[in-house]
Amino acid sequence: MDLTDTIKASPYYDQYDQDYFTPFKDGDKLYGYPVLTGGTCTVVIYDKAMWKEAGYDEFPSTWEDVEKASEYFKDQGIDTVAFGNGGKWQANSDFLSTLGDRCTGKDWFQSLIDKGGAAFTDEAFVKALTETQHLFTETDIFNEDYNSVTNEDAREYYISGDAAAFIGGNWDESYIAATLKDSDEEKFNNIGFAVLPQPADATEDPDSQNIGLGYAVAINPKVADDPDKLAAAIDLAQEITGPAFSTYVAENYALGGLTKTEDVDLSKFDQITQDFYNYSYVDTTKCEIYDSYINSAVWDVLNTDLQTMMNGEMTPEEVAENAQKAYEENY
Repeated sequence: MDLTDTIKASPYYDQYDQDYFTPFKDGDKLYGYPVLTGGTCTVVIYDKAMWKEAGYDEFPSTWEDVEKASEYFKDQGIDTVAFGNGGKWQANSDFLSTLGDRCTGKDWFQSLIDKGGAAFTDEAFVKALTETQHLFTETDIFNEDYNSVTNEDAREYYISGDAAAFIGGNWDESYIAATLKDSDEEKFNNIGFAVLPQPADATEDPDSQNIGLGYAVAINPKVADDPDKLAAAIDLAQEITGPAFSTYVAENYALGGLTKTEDVDLSKFDQITQDFYNYSYVDTTKCEIYDSYINSAVWDVLNTDLQTMMNGEMTPEEVAENAQKAYEENY
């Protein structure tokens, strides 16, 4: 059922996080109430003590400062940031989706989804590819084997202290936190979270991170044949996506719901869990995970070319042209 008017008439509508509706939209129409929001795909996990020793009270907000810090860490025999793109999808999901948003803004990717005229060859996206290639091939920020190891391998570099930071997703965060909580309490307590640094000359939201969604409540159009059933279905959909539900999943599972809530009691969780909840749902803004949309035929081409580009063997322009060709042929 088209739920656009129903959702907009909800008593909680003004509290809904509008970014969560994207996967359940077709044009301007809404077809579901998002229930559970998924975790981030792009978070910088860093060791506060190591960065403090390098002269930084928190993880830098620009790549220029990360490059400066890498001089210190290189002298210590430590990688500045661990990353693994051995599976080819990590550069897309865990890095470019967010870095790209900083260059293009949300409307560009929504236009790609809607076939609204945006193209992979647009200057802003090529700029994001160029910055990605620069960071991985022309600086000493990342581990040298970033294109051959996986994210599971790279996070071990962080856990062992061979890297001062790591970039990955919420699944990596949960593994790192659980491992350090059992094996190294001091390092566990020094876990910090940060958004991806802002690229030079980028003009879009510097606090964005890409977050995915799990499920939505939809309503069968046949229910509209019985007004009482329809009213009950709407009441149920709004109840299990409203403020009571959001508060429940936050206070019991440190997860977020559709409805924004304030003064959530997270006291049952350790400080790292509380900090990650705030990173995921409170202190940052949301953008989309590229490969959650469009189709795999496009991303298979882009992901393969990204890896080649990050080896310095393709230009950003060539990557963009191949992705656009795959988009036009398959989407």
